[in-house]
Amino acid sequence: MAEGPGVVEYLSRHGEVVDALRIWRERHGVEKPNIVKNAYVDMGVMDARGLLTELYEVKTSAARSDVYTGIGQLMVHGPSGCRRYLVLPAVEDLKPDLADALQRLEIGLLRFRLDRKDGEIFEDSARGESA
Repeated sequence: MAEGPGVVEYLSRHGEVVDALRIWRERHGVEKPNIVKNAYVDMGVMDARGLLTELYEVKTSAARSDVYTGIGQLMVHGPSGCRRYLVLPAVEDLKPDLADALQRLEIGLLRFRLDRKDGEIFEDSARGESA
């Protein structure tokens, strides 16, 4: 990965979104979800047996290449039966063909907003998806 101010900003903002997503998920579901994160998974939820039941991929852009990458990551790292979610910025429109692909692949869409301090996650109003 290239170095420079843009890369540092991307990484720090990406982390803020993942933090906001974790908080959002803890508020919308089981009392204490077993949250996992590693080099391949932005965030996941495991059940009591240690099986991944939810997978979230955060992209700080809704650009076509970022959505393609997010879909690929969700499909590769999400086991069968796992609910998959792509998390994109609310300020960017998603191209209609990409929204259709998410529906066909049964990938939920969550949106986020960032301010100077932190992030906010919410369900995509167009699709009504929720965790």
